[in-house]
Amino acid sequence: AERRYGLAMVRAAPNEAGPALEVVRLAARRGDWRVAAGAAEMAVARAPGRYEAWHSLLVALINLREFEQAERLAGQALRGFAGKVELYVLLSTALRGQGRFPDALEQLDAARVRVGDDPELTAERALVLGMSGRAPEGLAAAEEGLTAHPDSPRLHATRASLLFLTGRADEGALEVDRALVLAPLDLAPLRDRARFRTATGRFEAALSDCRTYLAKRPDDPGVLYMLGSVHEATGQTGEAIAAYRRAAERDPFAAPPRNNLALLLAARGELDEALEFAQEAYRLAEDEPAVMDTLGSLYLRKGFVDRSISLLEDAHAAAPERPALGLHLAMAYRDAGRMADARELLDALRPQAAADPELQAQVDETLRTLR
Repeated sequence: AERRYGLAMVRAAPNEAGPALEVVRLAARRGDWRVAAGAAEMAVARAPGRYEAWHSLLVALINLREFEQAERLAGQALRGFAGKVELYVLLSTALRGQGRFPDALEQLDAARVRVGDDPELTAERALVLGMSGRAPEGLAAAEEGLTAHPDSPRLHATRASLLFLTGRADEGALEVDRALVLAPLDLAPLRDRARFRTATGRFEAALSDCRTYLAKRPDDPGVLYMLGSVHEATGQTGEAIAAYRRAAERDPFAAPPRNNLALLLAARGELDEALEFAQEAYRLAEDEPAVMDTLGSLYLRKGFVDRSISLLEDAHAAAPERPALGLHLAMAYRDAGRMADARELLDALRPQAAADPELQAQVDETLRTLR
C-alpha cells in the first residue's frame, strides 16, 4: 500500500496532498521517520493550508531529533494555526530538545494565554521544568494536572519521565504502563522507559522494552540504535552490529550508528568495511570529536599516519576533557616517530586517566613503548 501511495504521490496534481499524507501515516506506523518527514514535507508544499501536513512534518522531525528545523517550522505553522494546542507543545519540545528551557516555558505561557489551560500544555510544562533542573516542581505540576485530568495519557507519561529523573524507577515503570493502557498507539512512553533503562544499566528490561516497541514499529532508527547499544553493552557484538546496520539503513543521515558500526567492525578486524562506515559518519558529523577520533584511529591502523594525526589532533582539541582521545593522538605521534610529542601528551594525560584503571594501564603501556 505504501508503495502504491508513493507512486500516487509522485503523479498527483501539484495541489493534491492526500497520497503524501497516506505515505506519512504508513511510514510513521512502522517508525520510519525519515520517509515520513519527506512525504510530510511534500504534503506541506502542496497543501500549506492543511494542518495535518504541518503536524505530521513536525512530529517526524522531532522523532528524528532535528530540533532546530522543527523549531523553525513550528513557528511558521503557528502563524497559520494559532489555536492549535499541539503546535505549541511541539514548538516547546523542539526548544527543550536544544536545552533552551526558558524559551520553552515562555512559549508555553504564551500558549496558555491564547488557548487556556490544557492537559497537553500542563504535561509539557512539567517536563520542561523537570529537565531544566526543577524536577520536584515539575513532578508536582504533573501530579496536580493528573488530579484534574486523571485519564490524560500525556500526563501519565510525563509523570513517568519525571519519576525516572528523580530515581523512582519502579513507580515510573508503572506510570508508563498506565499511559500505554490509555493510549496504546502512542509508544513514546515505552521508548522513554527503554532509554532510561539503557542509561541506568537495566539492560534486560531495556531489551524487553526495545523488542516490544520494535514489534510494532520495526523501522524506528532511534530505537534500533538503542537496541544496538543494549546488545553492545551486554557483549552481544553480532546482534549489536545487526541493529546498528538496520538503524543506519533506516536513517541515511544518522552518524552515531555508523560510528558505532565502525568501532565494532574494527574490533573484529574488518578494517575495510569499518573505514567505510567511519568515513560515512564523518561526512555526516565532521565536527563531532568521537567521529573524528574513530576515523583518525582507523587511518592509523591502515597506515595513513599523517591523515590520522590531523584528525586526532582536531578531536583532542575539540574535547580535551576526554583522555581517551589524547591517548589515541599520542599513539599516532609515536607511530610517526614523534616520541617527544607523544611522551609530553601522555604525561599530561596521566592525572586525567587516574580515575579509570583500564585507561591508566593503556597510558602506562604506551609510555613503555616509546623509544
